[in-house]
Amino acid sequence: EEIFSLLDSSFNTRELEIINIKLQHFISLFIYQEEAGHASTTHNPVHSSILFMKDNLNMPLGIEQLAKQQHLSVSHYCRLFRLKTGASPNQYLNQLRIQKSCQYLYFTDMHVKEICAMVGFDDPFYFSRSFKKMMGVSPSDYKKQHKL
Repeated sequence: EEIFSLLDSSFNTRELEIINIKLQHFISLFIYQEEAGHASTTHNPVHSSILFMKDNLNMPLGIEQLAKQQHLSVSHYCRLFRLKTGASPNQYLNQLRIQKSCQYLYFTDMHVKEICAMVGFDDPFYFSRSFKKMMGVSPSDYKKQHKL
């Protein structure tokens, strides 16, 4: 209904991009139905940890803290996390932070330093290196490329 409502209201680029994101999410629920349903019906420490990460992107989060929050040893937590996501908790957290920074760069007029702090990077240079490694361009170039 949200997709149709957006289509009724406008066909400008921004709304079409939002529609595309919503449509991908909708389709992925069919493809990953078992995983999506399983995560919501039982306690899944990795899913809970990812939600915690998303809610606390601006905070310094260590593996010890994340494992303790799930009442698991660090080694068991890391093993479960990698098995479920294919990445270490730190790698996944950095991916979430870069993903969120892309949203800020695309949808706001905030400066790179402000975004850096909002997504939990203390060091703007480390943020820029991490961003470039993951996205292939610097944050400022990403912002220039994606501004309308």
